[in-house]
Amino acid sequence: MYYLPATVHTMRMTQAKRIVVRTLLTDPTHQWYAYDLAKRTGLPSATLSPMLRTLHLEGLLSSTWEATEVEGRPRRRLYRIEAGRLDDLRALVAHSTHAHFTFTEQETP
Repeated sequence: MYYLPATVHTMRMTQAKRIVVRTLLTDPTHQWYAYDLAKRTGLPSATLSPMLRTLHLEGLLSSTWEATEVEGRPRRRLYRIEAGRLDDLRALVAHSTHAHFTFTEQETP
């Protein structure tokens, strides 16, 4: 039996969060903008932004601001999987998928 780390084991895993985490896992070293994740997952920013902040506060994602500001828009925040937490995220998705849900082709990012 596989045991999840305590912080991951107690985390609430909604279907939306699972879709976001699975999307992040497609390219673990990529730095994602919330807008790119919204386009990729189909989730509205009102759902996605608080979720990214929560994943960041839980220590699963790191975030930084864009280095330069582009005229006409504010700087964007970049998110990526926190170093050393890749296996935790994979285990979280695997555990929640097997324990509670089965994905259909439409739900898989």
